[in-house]
Amino acid sequence: MFCWSEVGSDKCIQYGPSLGLPWASPVDADVGSFATARAKRFRGAVAEVANANAAMDFGNTTRDDPVFHFDSELIHPANSWLLQVREEILQAVRSEQYGIARKKLGQLLHSLQDFYSHSNWVELGNEGILLDLVQPGREIQSVAEAGIWTCHDCSEWTCKENLLDKLAVLTTGYYGSRPKKPIGKCSHGGRFDESRHQEPRGGINKDSASLFFSPHHYLHQKAARLALEASIHFLEKMRREIGNRQFMRLLDISPTTGLSFVVDTTGSMGEEISAAKFQAREIIERRQGTPQQPDFYLLVPFHDPGKTTDVVSFYPLGGGDEPEMCLSALELALQNSPPYSEIFVFTDASAKDAHLKNSVESLIQEKKCKVTFLITEDPSKTRTKRETLAPNRFDLYVHLVESSGGQIIFTDNDNIRQMAEIIGNILRPKGTQRRTKKQAPQLANHQFWIDSLVDRVVVTIQGSVEFFEIRDPTAEIQHIGGIYRAFLSPPVHPGEWTLKLRSKRHYSVYIQGEKWMSGTISICFPTGLPSYLVVRAIGLNQTKSGSVQLQSVSLEARTGSLGELKLQRRDSRMDLFVAELPPTLSTTNSFSIVVHGVDGEGQKLERSAPQVATVTGSLLELSRETPVFPGRRVSISWKVTNPGAPKYYGLKVISLPRIPANISNARLQLGFNQTGAGQIYLNIPDSALPGSLFTITLQANSLNSSADPDFAHIDLLVMPQPPVENGPVLPQQAHGLVEVVTYTSDCCSQEAELEVTNLLGEKYRCQVEVMPPTLPGKTVTTPPYDFRMVADAAAAAAADRTVAPCATIWWWISTIFLVIVWLGP
Repeated sequence: MFCWSEVGSDKCIQYGPSLGLPWASPVDADVGSFATARAKRFRGAVAEVANANAAMDFGNTTRDDPVFHFDSELIHPANSWLLQVREEILQAVRSEQYGIARKKLGQLLHSLQDFYSHSNWVELGNEGILLDLVQPGREIQSVAEAGIWTCHDCSEWTCKENLLDKLAVLTTGYYGSRPKKPIGKCSHGGRFDESRHQEPRGGINKDSASLFFSPHHYLHQKAARLALEASIHFLEKMRREIGNRQFMRLLDISPTTGLSFVVDTTGSMGEEISAAKFQAREIIERRQGTPQQPDFYLLVPFHDPGKTTDVVSFYPLGGGDEPEMCLSALELALQNSPPYSEIFVFTDASAKDAHLKNSVESLIQEKKCKVTFLITEDPSKTRTKRETLAPNRFDLYVHLVESSGGQIIFTDNDNIRQMAEIIGNILRPKGTQRRTKKQAPQLANHQFWIDSLVDRVVVTIQGSVEFFEIRDPTAEIQHIGGIYRAFLSPPVHPGEWTLKLRSKRHYSVYIQGEKWMSGTISICFPTGLPSYLVVRAIGLNQTKSGSVQLQSVSLEARTGSLGELKLQRRDSRMDLFVAELPPTLSTTNSFSIVVHGVDGEGQKLERSAPQVATVTGSLLELSRETPVFPGRRVSISWKVTNPGAPKYYGLKVISLPRIPANISNARLQLGFNQTGAGQIYLNIPDSALPGSLFTITLQANSLNSSADPDFAHIDLLVMPQPPVENGPVLPQQAHGLVEVVTYTSDCCSQEAELEVTNLLGEKYRCQVEVMPPTLPGKTVTTPPYDFRMVADAAAAAAADRTVAPCATIWWWISTIFLVIVWLGP
């Protein structure tokens, strides 16, 4: 979680891992565990919306644009922008791109809520919300015109009655210097607003209850209440429009996570393809109508990556050489899977697209997906051995598994069909208690702790195991190929357990259990302050949990512990804890996060995050707020911040699907705490269908160190082309720069067509036709046409501003001067 700290507020954007550890109702542990996972994902979805809302005040392209905040009396364009975002949300939901829909929802709610704190709606005495906002087909009436004065001068921090007494129309305050505040207009106000010093001084915003930030602070609670009512009203309308099922998926209240299969379709994978088909059908049919039914599933074949939801469509494409295009397919699955999804990769080969490792890993961390590889380790007889296969050829998969919190399972063709039960068990919302990997044959003892809030413990052992022993004599043992699974019989007694094991070669141990307490972990970086680990516990108020006390967090790297941090409660909240991170935390080591505490009887308990965490050396941001259309050029703003020692960066842009993309500056040198910015340019293909997705990744490599690159991602959703408006007169409202267009032709061309496209993609077309002069002695008067065109930064509408250009055509030459209102970039 990234946090910005401005006086009086903290704004956060979550990025880190969450604890995949469910809590349950004591009535039904099975149903309750799925309800737990649902609650965790719901919290994650709400956090996505809230973070997108907060980021509107800090993003490069949004923080200073008055349209996004209902500032500078741009009420009409702001409402038009809301209507456009509403359409983007609906398109994202129809395309099942719920992550984009949540981000757009957060942005929309920010602007909608700003209306009540930035306008004089409350001061006009209104007790209810403005129903015309974000309502298709409705216009907002009674908006102050350009020449109407709206405010008196106010020299105090608190401004009362600084709005003109007889003002009965809507107005909003001007903020900063773009656009410049006209004489007689209100300011936004507060210590960050430069325009508050220009007469009339003061301001009218109600953003906070502090007089230092809000001149109308005494009306903050009323404005906040109306903003909340307006948000609920919009969400209710959205639910009715998209239906309950889609609305639940928008807020991620679906019963289970998404389920994706990535399958190698080369000729040597015939058995695996059959097994994948069988397992997909088995899981879907067995869980149909139950709380465990997958709400989303995806099948991605590779060798020729594409995506489908049709299980039957898989078939071997022929082939047989090591290796295959595995990571490209996994990247596609990650792009199209919802957060917290389970992804299963079936292959018998290493990846020849290993250069995508860092990009795939960054997508795993962003989507919080768990990836499990099922590998038939021995190449089949049909596979050509052009070279000796390296014994470490699957290390890349092992790394991705450790990063995502998944597993890597080695099997063979004889046992691949028995993996359905293992997959089904993996899909149960368990939390990983401990992972252990050994790389030398030896007799070893492994201690693991089971606390009083754990049920249904499963110990999974992989490798050439000669012998193992667990303390519980009643444990049920299952053996599939090289996999041993021990199910500890309930009730599982709390305390320290011992696993004694001897192996011929390498082996791994996974210990998992269903848990009655869960939580999320994020990392917070307030500006100019120490960084913090934030732990939010889920289920502390459950009867089973008793009086649980969380005490500390340990950071566990491969080389050992990086330290233990004391947890402290945040204010009076019972479920929120923070720990200050050490300033020397290295950017070169990944680590696991383990939370420690005690239960009601003083016995210790532990919870570990399934994904590893990594400290990045740079902060990358990508942003674009206007929609994307087929056949159009797209620009994306990027920003790179270097919080450490001076660095020299190489920047690279990757698009998925692959289309050419250019960056304004491929090399960047930044000193301590310096920031660089620029643009990424690409052309969306004409063939792109509405609802299709383009994921743009910015990769920043430090050219003077060997550290892994840093990444930022942005998803672009292709929108349908808006209709073209035609007519000789197009009354619209606009703001922005004025642009002059000159057209010259000979006497054979007596007609001209003007087409204007604004940044929202809306096209407006006008015809110009002027008759030539008549024969000598006769005169015909040709009046100029009145053109009222649209060109708006965010919504194709703004304050009334029209210019009537003249068109005069002579007998031998015609010249049309068109002065239109146009929006600058």
